[in-house]
Amino acid sequence: MDLNVETIGDISVVTLLGNHLDASNHEDFMRDVTPILEKTPNVVLDIGELQSLDSSGLGAFAYCMRMARDAGGELKICRPSQRVMVTFDLVHIHRIIGIFDTRDEAVAAYQNN
Repeated sequence: MDLNVETIGDISVVTLLGNHLDASNHEDFMRDVTPILEKTPNVVLDIGELQSLDSSGLGAFAYCMRMARDAGGELKICRPSQRVMVTFDLVHIHRIIGIFDTRDEAVAAYQNN
């Protein structure tokens, strides 16, 4: 999965450039996102293009959350599709990771902490 990274202050905004995160590509995603999280532990994942997500994809997000927290940062997710939100709702991910409608809201949430 390709990633686009933009730095806004001390926040990395990582845009996932693919429509699925699942068993077929979650290891590639984790390999590619790890150096970003090591450099900047405050990360917004922009998943606006993501249309499907399985348990491996959820595990990859949990991995990102743990890495960010272990480094003193935090993970936020923005722009989930309706299909992805159904999965998030099923597992109550919003209880452990901030979910935002827009990138601007997710970035602003760091300033409101």
